This record gives sequence, structure tokens and C-alpha cells, in this order.
Amino acid sequence: MIGIALPHFRIICTKSFCRQSSNEVRVRFAPSPTGNLHLGGLRTALYNFLFARSRGGKFVLRIEDTDQERLVPGAVQQIEKTLDRYKLFRDEGPSCGGKFGPYTQSERKYFYQNAVQQLIDNGHAYRCFCSKTRLDMLRREAARRNEVPRYDNHCRALTKEEVEKKLERGESYVVRFKLEQKEMSFNDEIFGKITQKTDEGDFIVMKTNLYPTYHLANVVDDHYMQISHVIRGCEWLISVSKHLQLYHKRIVLDQMVLDNYGFKALQNADVDRHLVPEIIARLQRAVPEAAAEIITDSDYVKRVLHLFERTDQKFCYLEQITDSDFKYYFLRPVKAEKLLSEYDVSLTSSILKDVIGSNIWDMTYFRQLSSAHSIRYAEVFRIIRLALIDSPHGPPVMELLHFFGRKECLIRFLAMHEMLEASKLSSAV
Repeated sequence: MIGIALPHFRIICTKSFCRQSSNEVRVRFAPSPTGNLHLGGLRTALYNFLFARSRGGKFVLRIEDTDQERLVPGAVQQIEKTLDRYKLFRDEGPSCGGKFGPYTQSERKYFYQNAVQQLIDNGHAYRCFCSKTRLDMLRREAARRNEVPRYDNHCRALTKEEVEKKLERGESYVVRFKLEQKEMSFNDEIFGKITQKTDEGDFIVMKTNLYPTYHLANVVDDHYMQISHVIRGCEWLISVSKHLQLYHKRIVLDQMVLDNYGFKALQNADVDRHLVPEIIARLQRAVPEAAAEIITDSDYVKRVLHLFERTDQKFCYLEQITDSDFKYYFLRPVKAEKLLSEYDVSLTSSILKDVIGSNIWDMTYFRQLSSAHSIRYAEVFRIIRLALIDSPHGPPVMELLHFFGRKECLIRFLAMHEMLEASKLSSAV
């Protein structure tokens, strides 16, 4: 059976281009939870399982759920039940855990966002602000010429100043990888040496909702999980040249990230038992008057540490965790002084009241807010930032909103709104 079916599959040894240091065979089955596991997916899982067992390696289950619109509730559990039914037992995965987790992509966003930011900083990727209308026009023009549609790399030429202005205006964007136009060769253990020419436009690696595309998430996860061989259907062969270019750019970045943040040491440390409790204790000692406003959830503290890694914020000594550059992640604002010193209290209170009852994750909403209150677009973002963290510095506002999540954002907005209203009353007395 395997001898007949394998020609429809491909087996690539990723060690040749991702510089894996371990000789252990590690393979992964990475389905999307968009429905029940079909026969083709089960066959892929079987080949990966047999390959790992025949070489004394590890069989990993990874859930690729970055396409949030197509998710089916309960699909992950159904996939695992099906694998169990056919005795395809995992060594690592969402249920059984493992040292390279999380094993669900939606829980690994900090890895992807860090990778994208490193690619942008090093000139290998860029923000693309092209509208759906313009992209549709390119597709229609390609169809008229009987050509394969491709992006024309228009936003590659944007200057840093142009990009910053667009970001200030709140224009939505995707991130595209700068694809080099060249031939690339690799060895497939079924098909042998394969050469592909990369002659298409720059492809998207991160969508407007800050979720990665398949191409980026696939490469980043395979690297961090130390996957040694990829066994998939041959219909995915066309993507390998893209992944090769991402691998070659990413590995340099990975080492730089580890060098800069010492994050490998942080991972190897007993984070749960030592670092997280120490951070919480230091915050409580530093601001005892605001102890009730300190977020002491250990999972949240670990998320903040990962955010430091991704946004180029790092501290060398634990004493620095209480500095103004860091503590606002753990400490909700307890005063409204910065907002009161920069803006009219009635204006800011009115804006926050609108924000509390609205969809702040929709970029168009901020334009409406700017127009409704006759205030510059950039000032709206500044007010939101000060209300969230009481600081004019830090990650972009949209990243803060997504990081904190709806519940934490509302807690902070409501608290700041109450402080502003109290200030209005005290001024009136």
C-alpha cells in the first residue's frame, strides 16, 4: 500500500535548509480544523506516523487554525478521536503537550509576529496598503492578457516616511515577503532533485488581522518545533521554493532574536516556579498602593514576556520590570494625569464612552470617531494609548488592543472613564 501511494506524496528533509542541529527524526501532521478528518488527511497522518516509528523518531500533531473564518467547533477533538481510533498515537500535540508547544497555531501568534517584524526590520518584507479595488483591477488586467494573476510589488517602493504616514492615518495593511526572482533547487526523497523558478509577485505572510498565512506559519513552526522531514501530498510541492526563501531569511533572524533577548535561557529556566512569581512580587513591592490593579495571572505574565521578545523591548535585570517602560503591561492605570494634562476632560471622557460601547477592532471605527469628535486621527490613537497604558510609548495601538484582548481593554477603558468623570465632578465643586 505504501509503495503505491507514496509517489503521490513528497518527503523533504528540512535539515538541509533549516540547519537543524538534532539528528532525531521529527515529523508532523498539521491539519486545519475545518471539518472532520477525511481519508486523504488520515493517509498523510499514517505515513508520518510510520516514518517516525520506523526511525525511532517523534510524531507531532499540530493544529493549523489561522484561517479563523473556516473553523468548525469541535473539529480538533474530532481529529484527535479519529487518530486515536486508528491507533496513530502522538508523541506531542495539543492534548498530550510537549516541549515545543503550544501546538495550536492561534496560540503561537507571538512567534509569527516576531518573525514578521524581524523580516521587515531587515528589509526582507514590507507593509502593503493596496486596496481590494486595486488588487481586483490587477486580476482583471491579467485575465484580459491571458496571464496568471500576480501582485506587481507596488508597495515595495514606498519610503519609510510614506509608510509612517499611512500607519498614522490608520490604513489597514498586509505584510508581503520580498520574493527573489530566481531558480531554486532542493532534494525530495521521492522525486529526487527538483528545480523551481520563483517568478510570481511578492506573497502575503501576515494578514490584516495579524494572523499569519500558511506559508509563514508553516516555516516558523517547522523551525521552532525542529521538524526534520516534511511528508505531504505532492500538490504542495509548488510552495517549496517560497518556503526555502523564508527559511534562508528566517534562520539568521532566529539566532539574532535569541542573542538579543537571551530567550533560550529564559525558556530553559523554570519560568513558572521562579521568574513569574518574582516579577509579580517585585511589582507588588514597587507599587503597594496599587496592589489591587496588578495583574497576577501567571499565564498572562508569560504572555507579556513573549510580547517583550516580539516588540524589541528587553530588560537585563529584574529591577527594570518596574520601570515605566515595562510595568504598564502588568499594572492597570491608576491615575488620569497624562490624559488630563494633554486633553480636555469632557472630550476624552466622551471619546472613551463611545469606545466602550463600540467595535474598536474595526479600523474604520477610528475614522468615524475622529470625525464625530472633530479631532485628528492620530490624536484619537494617542488618547486610546494613554487610556490603556498611561504612556505615550510602546507597541502600536492596534497591537496593544489585540494583545490585551476585549475583556482587559474594557476593564482599562472603564476605569479610565470613571477617573475622568470623577475629575469633572471635583472640578465642578
